[in-house]
Amino acid sequence: MRKIVFPILIVFAILLSACGTTKTTTTATTAPTSATNVTSTPGGPTPTPAPYTDSQTPCKPFNILDEILPASPVKIPDATSTDWVEGPANAPVTFTLYTDLQCPYCAQADPIINAVVKAFPNDVRLVFRHWPLVSLHDKALQAAKAAEAAGKQGKFFEMAEFLFTNQSEWSVKSATDFATWLNSKTASLGLDAAKFATDWNDPAIAQKVSADQAASDKLGEELSQAYQTGFGTPTLIINGSPYMEQRSVELLSLIVNLIKNKNVAVQQCPATIIDTKKDYSATLTTTKGDIVIDLLEKVAPVSVNSFVSLAQNGWFKDNIFFVVRDQFVMTGDQTNTGLGGPGYAFKDEIDPTYTFDKEGMVGIYNFGPGTNGSQFFILKAPLTALNGRYTIFGVVTQGMDVLKALALHETSQSQDSADKILSVAITAK
Repeated sequence: MRKIVFPILIVFAILLSACGTTKTTTTATTAPTSATNVTSTPGGPTPTPAPYTDSQTPCKPFNILDEILPASPVKIPDATSTDWVEGPANAPVTFTLYTDLQCPYCAQADPIINAVVKAFPNDVRLVFRHWPLVSLHDKALQAAKAAEAAGKQGKFFEMAEFLFTNQSEWSVKSATDFATWLNSKTASLGLDAAKFATDWNDPAIAQKVSADQAASDKLGEELSQAYQTGFGTPTLIINGSPYMEQRSVELLSLIVNLIKNKNVAVQQCPATIIDTKKDYSATLTTTKGDIVIDLLEKVAPVSVNSFVSLAQNGWFKDNIFFVVRDQFVMTGDQTNTGLGGPGYAFKDEIDPTYTFDKEGMVGIYNFGPGTNGSQFFILKAPLTALNGRYTIFGVVTQGMDVLKALALHETSQSQDSADKILSVAITAK
């Protein structure tokens, strides 16, 4: 599986250490509380991945979602009537969460996942599954049964969130003191105290939690064997695929938006429509004015052909500009997430005679070698750290003042604050 740098726009700036500091994103640690340890034999330095496309295969289908969420080799059980589910059944995105209420990493992930579920009430469904790791957490079973007991009164998710939020207080108590403490909190949660106490000790609830635990243990072992890495709590599954990157509201929101917009992609490589004997230029009409780009059809014919094809099909209309400080602007993503693409990728066309040594250079953004798509960036200042990494397919000849006037905008901001492309006109002489 190709390793994708995440999140794209933020890391694009961070990777270029010569650019100085940039805004960071708060994330939950990706280290799980592990139930299974699988050790791989060291194999020396990680090899550089082969380009996704090359001169033999200059263009082929590509969707970043397939890289972020590759198909799982292990079947993830579908939601059933015994699961606790929040969100609509027809939501395009399902988060299946295997978690332990006494796990500190789970407590870190809980507010992040809840925030995304609340931000997309019509688009995200959360399936909650118990995975109490009793060898590590002495009150994990008690906590799981407490959530189930609260669920008998319609307060399952409220209890789970309460236990996560107050985990540092109760996790250090003895089992007896934990029970006393939690029973004293039932009124604040709107629970019938007597019913809660009875249900908490109900053998049927204990049996359900034990069944969930066994199922989660089994899945964890299967995933660990399939991926040759340890799986534990929390494990987040998105639409049936394990999500193994950093967890943050921003990143998960980007993924939700990508899934919602997955049908936007063209899904096929364009036919050759340019004539390299001609001289092509593009006029980007933006909310701040026009920017004219001389396209380098003889230097990067595949890149220019793709750009012209997309432009003529109206791809760039209403694409917003991501503007990172005084270095560059990026656009070309119809989903306006910074992770979208046309449904295909094409080969690199890096010519050493063209470098990012001055403002106005136009490059194709990629997610790794040979994964060029519709996103492109324009330099507002020299940025030689990009040399050799990205194809240059154009140079701005008019409108640098317009480019520099575009409003600063990053993925975490409302799209209402961004400037955008209104249209792209192609001229051939």
